[in-house]
Amino acid sequence: FKQPQFGSLPQTEHFRPETRAVFELKVHSFSSGRSICRPSRDCRIFFRMCLKHSQNVIDPEPPCTYGNASTEALSADPSSISESAPMKVNVSFKWPGSFSLILEAWITDSSGSKSTGDQDNLLSRVASLGRQTVGQQWSQQVHQDNQSQLGFSYRVVCINNYHGEDCSSLCRPRFRFCVVLLLTPAVLCSVSDLNYCTNHRPCQNRASCTNTGEGSYTCACRPGFSGMNCEVETNECDSNPCRNGGSCKDLLNGYSCACPQGFYGTDCQISAMRCADGPCFNGGTCQEADTGGYSCRCPAGFTGSNCEKRMDRCSSSPCANGAQCRDLGSRLVCRCRPGFTGPLCETNIDDCASNPCLNAGTCTDGVGGFSCTCTLGFSGKDCSVRSSPCDFVPCSNGGTCYAHFTGPVCRCPPGFVGARCEYSLSPPTARPPAGGDSSPALIAAIALGLMTLSLLLCAAVHVLRQRVDARLLPAASHRARPPAVTESGLCLFRISQKHDPSAIVPPLSLAKDGLYHPLFIIPEPTEQSVFATEVRL
Repeated sequence: FKQPQFGSLPQTEHFRPETRAVFELKVHSFSSGRSICRPSRDCRIFFRMCLKHSQNVIDPEPPCTYGNASTEALSADPSSISESAPMKVNVSFKWPGSFSLILEAWITDSSGSKSTGDQDNLLSRVASLGRQTVGQQWSQQVHQDNQSQLGFSYRVVCINNYHGEDCSSLCRPRFRFCVVLLLTPAVLCSVSDLNYCTNHRPCQNRASCTNTGEGSYTCACRPGFSGMNCEVETNECDSNPCRNGGSCKDLLNGYSCACPQGFYGTDCQISAMRCADGPCFNGGTCQEADTGGYSCRCPAGFTGSNCEKRMDRCSSSPCANGAQCRDLGSRLVCRCRPGFTGPLCETNIDDCASNPCLNAGTCTDGVGGFSCTCTLGFSGKDCSVRSSPCDFVPCSNGGTCYAHFTGPVCRCPPGFVGARCEYSLSPPTARPPAGGDSSPALIAAIALGLMTLSLLLCAAVHVLRQRVDARLLPAASHRARPPAVTESGLCLFRISQKHDPSAIVPPLSLAKDGLYHPLFIIPEPTEQSVFATEVRL
C-alpha cells in the first residue's frame, strides 16, 4: 500500500480531517407556558443545538465553532419529543473536554419549514457551560424557568477507530490471517485473539469490557455488581453512586438517591444552572434563587427567561388618540394624527388659541379643527363673510324679510300669518257629510279648526302690536350726522327729524333716559343704512 503524497493532490482538492468523535444530544421532555398551537397552523416544533468553545460569557449569535444540528419538525406531544432521534455534531479534533452549549426550541413557520428568522417563533433558549468526558454514559440536565421546562442529555463518543480520553489515539484493528499449505489441504490459522471483548463478550450485567492483550480483558462493573465478569450482584449503595452529597437507598435490582437542594438526576449529577454559567443575554442581570437556579432581570427593550428576545414596545399601544407607533430600538416614536401633539400624542391642540373666528364669532375647539358660531350678519367658516339673516330663512307665500337684531322678521301679505308667513287665515272648506248626519269625527275636526283659527288670530294681533311699537322714519324726513364712538366703545347717532306729518315717531312713554333700547332701521333701496342692535338714550 502506497501512502498518498499531499503535494501530488490537485490544487482544487482540499484535505478534510477525519471525524474523531461525535457529540450527541437528545431531548427528553419540553413544556412551555406559551401557546404552541396557533390558528391555521399545525402544532409542530423543532430543536436546534449550537456547540461552541468554552466562553466565560456565552454569545447566542453565530458562529457555532464546534458545529450545529437540529431535529426534524416534531409534533408538540410528549411522546414525539421523547422518541425523537438525537442531534449529532461531528468533532474532527481532539476533544477538549469543555464546551458552551446553546439549545433552542422553535415553532415551525406558516409553511411548516424550520426557519429561525422570526424571533416570535422562539419558545425557549438554554445556554450553559459544561464539561464532558468521553464515554457511553449520558449526562442529564433539566432547565426550568418561569416560562418553560426543558430536559435533555448528552455524551461524547469516539468513532473511526479513535480511542482515549480525548479521542486522540488511533488504533486500527488487526485481522486474522490464514496460511494455506500447498502440500496438504489443511488450513492453519493464527490462534491470536486480540479482540476478546468483541468476539466473546465476557462481561455481564451491561458492564464495559476492555481488551488488555492477546486473549485477556477486564470488566468495569456497573454499581451493584462485582466479580471478574461482573456476575455477582451486590448492594448497589456500596459503590456510593449518589453524587454531590446525595444519600443512597438500596432497592431490588437498583437504588435511589435523595439529592440535596440544587441537584437533580438519578445520581444527583445534574446541577441547576447558576449565575456563574452566564445564562442572561443582552446585558441582563442574573440573580441566584433561594431554591437553586437563577432568574434574569432584563434591561429595557428585552424579555424572556434569559433576556433573549427583543421586546416590541409598540405591542402595548403606548401612543394615544390613534397615533402610529414605531419602535426604533433605542427609542419609541409616536406619529400623531392632525390635531394632537406630545411625546405620546396625548395632548389635543387648541385650534381656538389663535382666535380664528372673526367679527366677534364664538370659537369651539374640535379634533384637528374648529367651528365658529357667527354673530348676526356674518357667516362662513371663520365668520369673514358679511351676510343677511334673510339669506338663510326666506319668507313663504310672498312675505317680505327684514333683518332684525333678534333674527329675520317676515312681513306677511294679507291672508297669511306666522313667523315665516306659513299659515293661511282662510279656513279649509269642509265637505258636507254624505248621509246628512253629523258624526263625532266631523264635530272634532270642526272644533280643531276653530281652535287653530283662534290661535292664528292671536298670533296676528301679536304681530300687529309689534309693528305698532316700531315706527318707521322715511329717508327724506331726517338727517343723520356721522357717528361718534365714545371711550367705552358706544356708537352715538344724532337724528334731526323734520316736522313731517307723515313721519312716524315712537311714543315718548316707551323711551327712558339711561336705558338701552333696540333700534330697528329698514334700509331704502338707494340709501345706505346703519344697523345697531342697541342704543342708549
